[in-house]
Amino acid sequence: MDRIEQRTKALTSGMSAAEARRKRDETNVRLRKQAREEEFKKRRQFDFEDEEQTMTIPTLTFTSAPKNNDDLVSIVKAIYSTDPVVELEATTQLRKILSRENNPPIKQVIELQAVPKLISMLQKDDSPKLQFEAAWALTNLASGSSEDTKTVVDAGIVQCFIRLLSSPRNDVREQVVWGLGNISGDSPELRDFVINHGVMSHLLQQFTASTSLSMTRNITWVVSNLCRGKPAPNYEAVKIALPTLTHLLFSNDIDVLADACWAFSYLSDGDTHKIQNIIDCHVVQRLVELLSHVSPAVQAPSLRTIGNLATGDQNQTQALLDAGVLTAVGPLLGHPKKMIRKEACWTLSNITAGTESQIQSVISSNIIRHVIGSIQSGEIEIKKEAAWVLANITTGGSIDQTSYLVNERVIPAFCSLLSSTDVSLVKVSLDSIGNILDAGSKLEQYKSLDSNPFTELVEAAGGLDEIEKLQNHSNKLIYEKARMILERYCEVDGDEDVNLAPTIVNNVGQFQFGFNTNTTSFNPNTFS
Repeated sequence: MDRIEQRTKALTSGMSAAEARRKRDETNVRLRKQAREEEFKKRRQFDFEDEEQTMTIPTLTFTSAPKNNDDLVSIVKAIYSTDPVVELEATTQLRKILSRENNPPIKQVIELQAVPKLISMLQKDDSPKLQFEAAWALTNLASGSSEDTKTVVDAGIVQCFIRLLSSPRNDVREQVVWGLGNISGDSPELRDFVINHGVMSHLLQQFTASTSLSMTRNITWVVSNLCRGKPAPNYEAVKIALPTLTHLLFSNDIDVLADACWAFSYLSDGDTHKIQNIIDCHVVQRLVELLSHVSPAVQAPSLRTIGNLATGDQNQTQALLDAGVLTAVGPLLGHPKKMIRKEACWTLSNITAGTESQIQSVISSNIIRHVIGSIQSGEIEIKKEAAWVLANITTGGSIDQTSYLVNERVIPAFCSLLSSTDVSLVKVSLDSIGNILDAGSKLEQYKSLDSNPFTELVEAAGGLDEIEKLQNHSNKLIYEKARMILERYCEVDGDEDVNLAPTIVNNVGQFQFGFNTNTTSFNPNTFS
C-alpha cells in the first residue's frame, strides 16, 4: 500500500491525502525569491581598481566615471574605432563604467547601440583581451532589468558565449560563464532559451582537475540557475548535472556547497521519479550531514532538499530516517532563522504523513515536545507547519500514538489555535481535535470506560467554548466541523464523575490513559 492509499484509508477527518503529504506552496516560492533573488539570480561583476584611474585614448581622455552623457557618447563612439588600440582601450573604459557599484548606465549604453559592436568583438579570436573586455561589459549589461537582458539576448549573445566556452583562455571562459548565469537567472523563458542551446553539457565539460575555485563557484551557480524556476525546466535537459552536483556536494567551499544544494532542491521538487533519482545518487547521508553545517547558507538548501525527499513514498521517506534525519532536524526547531525553523517543521510534517512505524520514529526521537512548543510560542507561519506535524499523527497514527500526544499536552496547543484568524490553521486544529476525540471514543469502547477520557481535557483547555463560537464562523467547513464535534463528542449527561478523569502521573500536568506508547522518556537536554 503506497502512502496516498494509506492516508486515504486512515483519514477520519476533513483532511485529504494531498494535505497530509504537502509539496511546497506558492507562499514558500515567494519567500524563496525574496530571500535569494536579488543576490543570486544575477551578479554584476565589479571592478575594484581605482575609480578615478585615467585611461588615455588618442584624442580622448576619460575617467572610469564619466562626468556627463557626452563623455559616455564619446566612449561608445570610440569602441567603433578601426584602430585596434583605441577599440580595446575604449572597450576597457566602457567595461569599467559598467562595473561601478552604484547606478551603472546600463540603459544609456544599450540606447547608444553599444551591444551590436560588443557582440561582434566576441568573434575576434585573434584578440582574446578584447573578447574578455567585451564579454565582461556584456555580462554587466545582462545584469540589468529583464528588458535590458532580453535586448542583449536578442543580439545573439547566448550563441556567442557558448562558442567561447571552448576558448583556450581561462579568463574568457570564466567571464562567459558568468554572463550565461545572468541570462539564465533572469526568467524561466530565458533560462529555457539558454538550455535549449545545449549549454548544460558545455558547462559540465568545464570541470576538470585544474578548474579554479572561482570558476567552480561560477559554474555551480549557473547550473543552479538553470535548474531553478517555475515552471520547472525540461527535466531531461538538466538532470544530466546530477553526477557533477553529487561531486560538488562534498566541496569544502561554502559558496559551492550552497549552490549545489539549491540545485538539488530544485531537481528534487517533483514526483517520486525525480525524488528517486536524487536518492540513487547516494547523497541522502551527505545532505543530512549538511544540516549541521556551520553556515545557514548551506543548511537552508540542504533542508529544502530533504523536505522535498520527504514528500515521496514511504520507502523514500524511510531512506531519510535510515540516514538519521531526525537527529539532524531536531536541533533546527530552535534555529535562530525563522525560515529554517519553518522548513524543519514542514519536513517533519511530511514524515508524520507516513506509516505508523515512521510516526513512531518521530515520537521516539523526543521531538514532539519541541514541536508543541513551536505552536505555543512560534510565529504564525511556524505554528501552521508545527500544527501539521501533529495533525498528521492524529490522522494516521495509532491510538497509542495519539495518546502520547495527549500526554504531551497537545490538546491545549490545538485549542489555543481555534481563535486564530487564519482559516487554514483553525481548520487543521479542528480536524486534529476531532481525531483526538475519535481516538478517545475508541479508548472508551476498548477499555469499557463510562465516557470519552479526552473530552474533558478539551473542555479544560477552553476548547469547547471556542468550538461553540466557531459554529458562527463565516467559513462553512469550519462551522460544520465545529457543530459535528459538539454533537458527536461533547454532549454531557448527568454530573461529572471525577473517577473517570485521566490520572495525573507527574507534576507537569501530564496524563496516563493506560496504553503503552513505546517511547523513550523525554530528555530536555537532547537539543541543547
